[in-house]
Amino acid sequence: MTDLDLTKLDPEIREHLQKVATPAHMAAYMTQQLPPDAKWLPFRHLMYVNERLIEAITDDDERFVNVAISVRAGKSELISIYTALWYLGMYPDRQVVIVSYSEDKAKEWGGRTMALFQEFGKELFGLSVDSNNASKTAWSIAGHKGGLRAVGVNGALTGRAIDLGIIDDPIKNAEEANSEAARNAQWEWYTTTFRTRLMPGGTVLLTMARWHEDDLTGRIQANTD
Repeated sequence: MTDLDLTKLDPEIREHLQKVATPAHMAAYMTQQLPPDAKWLPFRHLMYVNERLIEAITDDDERFVNVAISVRAGKSELISIYTALWYLGMYPDRQVVIVSYSEDKAKEWGGRTMALFQEFGKELFGLSVDSNNASKTAWSIAGHKGGLRAVGVNGALTGRAIDLGIIDDPIKNAEEANSEAARNAQWEWYTTTFRTRLMPGGTVLLTMARWHEDDLTGRIQANTD
């Protein structure tokens, strides 16, 4: 199989592909008109993460990505906003679930993704948010089966299938991380609620600050070795 020569494509098609080729491409396009300090910038570590995300989503043999990068490194923006949006644009009949340490934080991700999909969905993917199901905790794509749900850790996922599950900072702080009871409750929720909703071929993206070796990342690694 030969590589696609983009220079031979119609200029309009080539331009469009450059906007939506990956979550990173889309992030750069969506923020290009913002002030300099608000633009999404393709730092080397984020482009590396971007490649691993695409591999996990498209490769049947790799369906889990654990992103361990220091705080305020741009990983949450790339994963919880732009990867979620890109995935729904590419697969509008699939379900995305974003999980964070609290419902309020999850609602922040849900609200931001919905606002961006309302602004760019039609232009980039020919899709729009269903006005009959458009809240910060749950929104759907008009005319399709897909959508996004945002919940806090231990939140209910009854009746919700997961094609792409994003767990972004499931632990709020070091105090919570040092609580064995909190770690046990989180593991119980992950194994009995979250994982049981994951569809065959589904993908899990996990990113979190590591305050304790027995955190969610540690337990997942211990149970997969």
